[in-house]
Amino acid sequence: MIDGNYLRECFDYDGISGVIRWKARPLNHFGSVRGWKVANSKAGKIAGHKGEDGRYTLGIGGATYLAHRMVAILCGHHLDDSTVVVMLDGNTFNLKENNIFVTDMRDVAIMREAIKENDEKCIYKKPKGNYEVSIKAKGRILYGGVFDDIKDAKKARNDFFKFIYA
Repeated sequence: MIDGNYLRECFDYDGISGVIRWKARPLNHFGSVRGWKVANSKAGKIAGHKGEDGRYTLGIGGATYLAHRMVAILCGHHLDDSTVVVMLDGNTFNLKENNIFVTDMRDVAIMREAIKENDEKCIYKKPKGNYEVSIKAKGRILYGGVFDDIKDAKKARNDFFKFIYA
């Protein structure tokens, strides 16, 4: 995975607006002065584009990366092959810092298993007798709603998992 310090030399990221802009990059990022000049002509402009699969991508160093994964790195997260970056609203173009949820494949596997087993994982009975759907992972809680009937809660939990981890 690409290094966070390298990314910070390339991009200016505003976590509130979710906008990524090119920075003027140092000459040591390039093999030629011409390449350096061409790339730095983009300094200050919004980086990235819509990829062939419809997701927001960033091209750098001859490779293409998913923008939401690059934002997670810019926000200080360490990503490896088991890391999953989820856009909480499902929109990969909404790169605001509060829309990014970083978890790992183990959490995703637990949630997929809960759907398959149709058990009551991530469903909590409240004192009033209703059921709350919430996912707890990596120190954050994602709420899926409160329901009067356990069957409705299971359906909502499954739909919530599919929305987040599809």
